[in-house]
Amino acid sequence: MKKIETKPLSEVKDGALFLVDLETVPYHMRNDYYKRNLVVESGKPLCDFCDGTGNEFYSMYRKCPVCGGDGIKREIEKVADEQNK
Repeated sequence: MKKIETKPLSEVKDGALFLVDLETVPYHMRNDYYKRNLVVESGKPLCDFCDGTGNEFYSMYRKCPVCGGDGIKREIEKVADEQNK
């Protein structure tokens, strides 16, 4: 299995497939980025809306309305488009 690079939060861009060094994340946001790291490690695509954290506003403790809080990109739109053909 390929090792995934770990970077400080300040160097991670939305959608980048790197692990976030949790020591560089503000304490109140660590659970969000812990969840993001789990999604990256699983190899599943990050939700475009919450960047894999599962929270709508990062640290505001509201579930992301797009992924339902799991941080994984949904393929619902793609499936719905295929069914309409």
